[in-house]
Amino acid sequence: MESIYKNKTYAFDVLIAVNEIPADISSDSCKAYLFRDRNGEPVITKTGDVTTSGASGIVKFEFDLTDTDIQDGRYWLQVVWTLSTAQEFVVTDEQIQVKLSQG
Repeated sequence: MESIYKNKTYAFDVLIAVNEIPADISSDSCKAYLFRDRNGEPVITKTGDVTTSGASGIVKFEFDLTDTDIQDGRYWLQVVWTLSTAQEFVVTDEQIQVKLSQG
């Protein structure tokens, strides 16, 4: 994942695949969580768009200017896919940098 810049919109897609085949997630839900501390509360929680490209396994997220008005530093980004049956899977769990400005 690319770095997030403070007070800038950050849009990203996540491809969800099972056995390397894109899953139809259009009836499911996905949430992105950004944590400063892995054991703490998320500083950002966003529900992803599974309508636009969900049949192709792609969930779209956007953190707006208000969301990214956070302290710079290293964070944990986690994306959770919840099936219509309520089963949950962590599909992304990685560190990401929040920076003050591009350049």
